Amino acid sequence: MEFEGSQGKNSVVEFDQDFASSLRDVEGSRRKISRANNFTKSSWVLHGMVRDGEGKSRELTKCHRELAGSSRDVTGRHGKKSRDFKLSHSSWKSEAKKSVASKITLLEFLYYYKRLRTLPKK
Repeated sequence: MEFEGSQGKNSVVEFDQDFASSLRDVEGSRRKISRANNFTKSSWVLHGMVRDGEGKSRELTKCHRELAGSSRDVTGRHGKKSRDFKLSHSSWKSEAKKSVASKITLLEFLYYYKRLRTLPKK
């Protein structure tokens, strides 16, 4: 079965392999990842560290650690490229810090994430 709308070499996603058996299926890279339905937190996130876009490690707040399924969710592609969602954004950090005291819920997270993506870029 082919995934419509994908581009480039090796863009076929085979759904009989539990959606994604390697990173190549997801974004065209050769590194292996755990299966798409196996949401285990990476050791980096469990220890509260993550690499930023420049490859430097930095500490995550407790709130971010609980939200991140892996360091990929936080920084994008193994620290090489960041996604639209960046934890370094000041408004997101301030909003997230307010919610740390009363464990942030999924609905709150989605609200802040949506709000962050709609902010005008400076």
